[in-house]
Amino acid sequence: MKISLKWLQQYLPSTISAKELEHILPNIGHEVDAIQTFGLPLLPNVVVGQILESNPHPSAERLSVCKVKVHPSEEPLQIVCGAKNYKVGDYVPIALEGACLPGNFKIQKSKLRGVDSFGMMCSPRELGLGNDQEGLFILQDPPPIGAPINQAFPDNDTILDIGLTANRGDCMSHLGIARELAAYYDTEVLQPKIQHPIPFEPSLQKNSPLKGLAVESPNCPLFTTSFIKGIKIAPSPAWLQKALQSVGMRSINNVVDITNWVMLETGQPLHAFDLAKIKGHNLVVRQAKPNEVITTLDNKKRTLQPFITVIADSERPLVIAGIMGSIDAEVDNSTIDIVLESASFKPSAIRHTARALGLNTDSAQRFMRDVDPQAIFYAANRAIDLILQIAGGEVITPSTAIGKPHREPQTITLDPSYIQKVCGFPVPEASIENIFRRLNFTIQKNHQHWSVTIPTYRAEVHRPIDLVEEFLRIYGTDKIPDSPVTLKGLHRTDHPIAAFNQRSTCYLASHHFNECYHYSLRSQNELQTLFDNDLLATCALANPLTSDYSHLRPSLLPGLFDAFRLNQNNGASPERLFEVGRVFRNLNNQTYERPLYKSLEREECKESRSTNTERTHVREVLSTGMTQQSSAQVELHSGLCEVLSVAFIIAQEPTQRHWLKRTEVDFFKIKSLLLQIADFAGINTNTLLFSGITESKLFQNNHAASAGNLAKDNFQLNCGLADLKLTKHWGITPPLLCAEIFILPTLLSSPPTLHRFQPFSHFPTSSKDIAMIIDNALPTETVRQTLLKLAHKAVGDAFSVETISIFDVYQGSELPPHKKSLAFSLTFRASDRTLTDEEVMNAFNQLRSLIKESTDFEIRTT
Repeated sequence: MKISLKWLQQYLPSTISAKELEHILPNIGHEVDAIQTFGLPLLPNVVVGQILESNPHPSAERLSVCKVKVHPSEEPLQIVCGAKNYKVGDYVPIALEGACLPGNFKIQKSKLRGVDSFGMMCSPRELGLGNDQEGLFILQDPPPIGAPINQAFPDNDTILDIGLTANRGDCMSHLGIARELAAYYDTEVLQPKIQHPIPFEPSLQKNSPLKGLAVESPNCPLFTTSFIKGIKIAPSPAWLQKALQSVGMRSINNVVDITNWVMLETGQPLHAFDLAKIKGHNLVVRQAKPNEVITTLDNKKRTLQPFITVIADSERPLVIAGIMGSIDAEVDNSTIDIVLESASFKPSAIRHTARALGLNTDSAQRFMRDVDPQAIFYAANRAIDLILQIAGGEVITPSTAIGKPHREPQTITLDPSYIQKVCGFPVPEASIENIFRRLNFTIQKNHQHWSVTIPTYRAEVHRPIDLVEEFLRIYGTDKIPDSPVTLKGLHRTDHPIAAFNQRSTCYLASHHFNECYHYSLRSQNELQTLFDNDLLATCALANPLTSDYSHLRPSLLPGLFDAFRLNQNNGASPERLFEVGRVFRNLNNQTYERPLYKSLEREECKESRSTNTERTHVREVLSTGMTQQSSAQVELHSGLCEVLSVAFIIAQEPTQRHWLKRTEVDFFKIKSLLLQIADFAGINTNTLLFSGITESKLFQNNHAASAGNLAKDNFQLNCGLADLKLTKHWGITPPLLCAEIFILPTLLSSPPTLHRFQPFSHFPTSSKDIAMIIDNALPTETVRQTLLKLAHKAVGDAFSVETISIFDVYQGSELPPHKKSLAFSLTFRASDRTLTDEEVMNAFNQLRSLIKESTDFEIRTT
């Protein structure tokens, strides 16, 4: 929000410098992002003076002693000067005692080589008007003697760029900022008075130039129209053009400029229609028809949808309500009669429309933050006054107002002791009452309780705690007395989700991976390329801010691909990258158990719960800073679920040259890393069965594997070679090995089971080998898991089966078609003795019998 200091001074009884505002505004809650000064800055105690005499200095050849008149009725001042470019009779800027020049240079009475000097004659550089400091600034056509020097430079101004929070729409105007400063300084606001107040009637009158006026949209609580005939369109006066240009607006014509001026002054957007261009002389506020087209003032054709509110005539839309008008009824040089509209629109409707159309206008910014409904009539009358003054014309009275303000002043019941209790230090009730009065809050006292009535422009103040905040920011947080801070120690363990994130991050970082962070939004084109249509539709945002960020991300891998390509193109060596974050998956209406977390939702979110935005609502179930133990069954009607994910990639070939060729990373290396991450989540990796991926757009088919089912098992693991065509299209040179894990929050809703230490055996192992012929299609891990189960059954409690590992795979002409031979090594060990050959052989024979009885494996050799 840009504020002109020169403009702002019109509403305050005393002068405030830009430097002072830079300090004050942040203290009362409004950050000053930038300050830019044009022309001469405001310089109190610097006046226009005339040189009456100039004599040589008695002790310095380069100095002169001058007599300078700085006031019409006072004696001239003696000022010592070192410049030579002036003559007697010249008018120059004089900095008097107490003046402060740019650079914090303060002027005081001084002695120069024994001669008193009561001020300083200024050069352009000393005034901040350039680098010339060789001579005095000789004024041409100067103001009268003693006039402030700023009168000689009327175009000077200082612009403050103020960063307002979303809940302070009341400050998006010069009057709004003036109210804040008036409260701080305990002074009044010089609000312009209406010279020609116009009454408003609830329906069109007989003398109205409009034949019909209706409000059919629920998004417009109040709509007013005023009529002015016989105006003369012309360029705006210089003061109006300069004021608008100072805050970044261009001048159009006198009527349009006035509507913009009033918006910047009061915060209420207005719109002027050319009456002659309104078809049928009929106006209606309605919802747009499907695929209705409007050409807005920026000369762009825009296709409208039914959720968009418009102001239309009998044939076409003339305005996208609250955002921008069309060229069909704009005020131009041919305009004689106008209809002036001043209305209020629901903030949620304006937000939805502005984001959908990509139109973030000055009007939309104010309506999105909820303008003051009670200011609608004042703004209309203020604009009418200025139009009559500048453009002439005659008002057709009365004006028309359909609807009523959607908000009345609200009252909060407050105990003054509550403020003292929250602040933590004693505060006199008189101070509280005084500050509330300065904020335009009215107080009705009833025994120990106050009824505090809040003006309608402060919609965000609706709780007692808000009144505490209002008191403190005006009272001054710097006045809060110092006190020791005591905090009880919290002996809590981290939430399992936070612990998992931390362990995964540390583990991958220790294996030479670099961590990445990416936005959780991706483009539609990417999702169309990599994922199915169901996920594309489910992850779509209802109101995307840009086309590049229109969908929630289903995977972390595309972001890692982007990071790898960026580093590769910049000559870095991004051989290992990883990310821990949240993704969004379609569970097809599955029900799952998840932790419940407290949700601090803003009131404005409640208005959008019935829209499609609910389908893309981000569930706060993976926030690492929350530690709630309760849980509940949640039905995901849209099928969309927020899922914890860890993904990492490794370049299969080195991206830089090395003197020694190293072993390439293979599938089994990245699988082992992924299994360790899964172990951190409490997943039993000993029983996981991986199956080959045959249909994927991310992974190379038949060169990747997957384990687990997200909907059934609450987790899913994918790893393998990234699709070669995909990485080539991405501009990535080396093949990439990728892995990702998806975990539903229920899996981490409770702390993992602590593993107890099991004493290891000091006795030697005993090994046996077995080879079996099985079907080619049967996964090796399935065979190993089956063999492990049967071995445990054969051994019983006598001793333990320590490991079963594969050491040979054979396929050849000696085997039947579609068969393969797998050879496994079995390791046995006892914790209390050395195993004998006899007991190991007995267990091994029992195992062979079980294989023959319960499987179709053919034992080949032992």
